Amino acid sequence: MTGLAANAESGSYPAPPEPDAETADWGKHIQRTMGLLEASTPQSRQPVKILFYGQSIIGGQWHVYVERALRERYPHADLTVENRALGGYSSAYLIKTLEHDLLASQPDLVIFHVYGDHVRYEEIIHTIRQRSSAEVMILTDHWKANSWNDEKGVLEAGDWPLFMDKLLPLIAKKYACELVDVRWPWKSYLQANQLRPGDLLKDNVHLNDYGAWVMAQLTLRQMLYRPELMTEISRGLSTTYTISAEPNADTDLNWAGRTLNMTFRGSRVDLLRSDAGGASCQVWVDGKRPSEWPALYQHSRTTSIGLPYEWPEIMRVGFEKAPEPQVWTLTVTGIDWENKGMTFTLEGSETGPDGSGSSLEPFVSNSGQVAIDPEDWCLPRKMQWRGAEQRDAYQVGARVRWRSFVRGEDLYFPSGFLESDRLVRHTILSGLPNREYTLRLESDGMAPPITAVQVYTPMLPADQPFQSLGLYPGSADLDLSEISEPTPIE
Repeated sequence: MTGLAANAESGSYPAPPEPDAETADWGKHIQRTMGLLEASTPQSRQPVKILFYGQSIIGGQWHVYVERALRERYPHADLTVENRALGGYSSAYLIKTLEHDLLASQPDLVIFHVYGDHVRYEEIIHTIRQRSSAEVMILTDHWKANSWNDEKGVLEAGDWPLFMDKLLPLIAKKYACELVDVRWPWKSYLQANQLRPGDLLKDNVHLNDYGAWVMAQLTLRQMLYRPELMTEISRGLSTTYTISAEPNADTDLNWAGRTLNMTFRGSRVDLLRSDAGGASCQVWVDGKRPSEWPALYQHSRTTSIGLPYEWPEIMRVGFEKAPEPQVWTLTVTGIDWENKGMTFTLEGSETGPDGSGSSLEPFVSNSGQVAIDPEDWCLPRKMQWRGAEQRDAYQVGARVRWRSFVRGEDLYFPSGFLESDRLVRHTILSGLPNREYTLRLESDGMAPPITAVQVYTPMLPADQPFQSLGLYPGSADLDLSEISEPTPIE
């Protein structure tokens, strides 16, 4: 375990001590991801996407240490790492941006940490498990600088952090997530190296480089390949069906002339091929073209006008009618500083002028392709946080832009692009509600050289509503008395 320290650039930092907790299940809930990394060879590079998501603790660049270590350990993996964290976005706000960020990324693994409303926290995990086939690794909290009591010489945690320490294992169990216990190993590290919490931080809570390195090590030591721990949930997140153009071939699927039919349960379908070219294919899902499924349409995260720039001006953009793929431009026509609002006009690059409105009222564009709830604007928070400093940014004529797009294709069009060390992967649809469908491919010529269909199936079905654990500090099911006393560091 401690050998991971040598993978970091900051080699002067002492490695974490051997864990006190039981490690028999470490890696249990991320074996699909770890299996893909482990299976990568120079001749067969496996695509793996990891999404870091949350607020400023996730956005503090410690993911760079994790990425570098994984690239060293698995040099042949086709690894993509994205960090879409939003500093200052507690769970009540992050639940709004999740729709844009998660569905756009479609990762194999989400590494997650956020503060805030614990019910919204659980709802985020529920959404990840229902809208994507990602495995989930959730991190508990580290110690803040003000946790240290100089007078007593101890670390003190309030009831809320201790409540979350009790709750997060229950959420992890309910949604089959990999839980990384950060708090207590963090304390052990401080104790072993005669440090105080502030030594790993640049302020009360945010990690300095030392703290970022420690956070990465605590995460990496649970990113283990242990195939004997593979769960049925992880195994079921993706299924590969082999294909042949021969009617009686020993494959999962066979072309019948120019047509391929299959029934699947899931939300995403990829076509894999190892040969170049071939005929194009018409695509149907339950007798409809992908472009006829509103669930496959999405607005992207919006741009930002004022500070902080990382906060999208609109946290969530919806629609009543599936939006045509295009660029949307919202132009400020007036600012109401007293009520923290703005008036605007909206125009689509394809749709043209599409109405006007106010951020203080519900807005639906003339075409129905854009819908914005007043509570989904970031403007009130920005104005409250930075006040008059924002006046130079929020002026008449300022613009917010975003894209709308469809995550599906009516026509599979094989390119001539091939690589010797991986199959060509073509996603023909992504974002369907997780249930059963019939897929039909109809070739425009000979059966194309598609070697397999890969179906991605989230853990939770589309019709399973979110129902929280219903626990709060003081709940009878969570007795905090046993850990309510200050925890000595020495």
